Amino acid sequence: MSPATLVHSQSKYLELFDTAPAYLAFATRNGPRSFKRGEKLRADEMEESWVVLWNSNLPPWVVYLQHRPRALSFDTNGLHLTFTNVAGDVVLLPLHGSSTNVNTTKWPEFLTRAPLLRIRYWASALREFPVECNTTVTGTTVRQQFHFHSIRDDWNTKPLKLAPMSPPLTAFVDEKLRRNLKDLKMPTPFGPYMALEGESEWQAAFPSPIQYGTNCAWVSVGDCKVSSPNTVLINAPRPRVAPTRDKSPAPTKQTLLNPGTRLITYD
Repeated sequence: MSPATLVHSQSKYLELFDTAPAYLAFATRNGPRSFKRGEKLRADEMEESWVVLWNSNLPPWVVYLQHRPRALSFDTNGLHLTFTNVAGDVVLLPLHGSSTNVNTTKWPEFLTRAPLLRIRYWASALREFPVECNTTVTGTTVRQQFHFHSIRDDWNTKPLKLAPMSPPLTAFVDEKLRRNLKDLKMPTPFGPYMALEGESEWQAAFPSPIQYGTNCAWVSVGDCKVSSPNTVLINAPRPRVAPTRDKSPAPTKQTLLNPGTRLITYD
């Protein structure tokens, strides 16, 4: 349902990327600014909800925050964020999906317009994170209704809902609906990620010879070759995570939403 991973933490401290990228960038009052690993960072200069990290052998990843960090640092052990209260909802996005062919040559000097627009688009789209999908197949008509986890952040990022369509089905959709489908240029192992903007559901009739499989996390064409994941969010006691660096965290609980999306929750 989403190319991103949603993490919720009640801790005041968060550490990401144990294999640290070489560069980091975020929006400041004077526009986006890039930093090298080890440079001093000021959390109060963050003007938008995102931080992007990359290097020559690691495609760019974007970290979308719910709350303003009190402090942040970037060293060989990764990105470290400290919050006044809790980290809350943090979303991690591979900016170009499964693609590894991303030219970041100029990024250490300045973040170019194309990736900046892409980062900001997903900042809005990931404020409404799809966590559940109800699928109904009646004859040749498929209907999918999505349920979202809404995130409102300290930067008042405008939310945008996306109702994605299974990549195998997009080739068979009628022309009217196809015109409304947005290709988000987000490659996945199953095809391009396409969705309806500003919608929470879609319904479409497909040619009758197509056989649908409903055992996947999505509606597939023909037999589903991917084992069915657990799409139920379990309300159960969660493992404790030590709030300080010198204590090892307990294992996190992962809920598999689809083969490319996980919701990870811990205290």
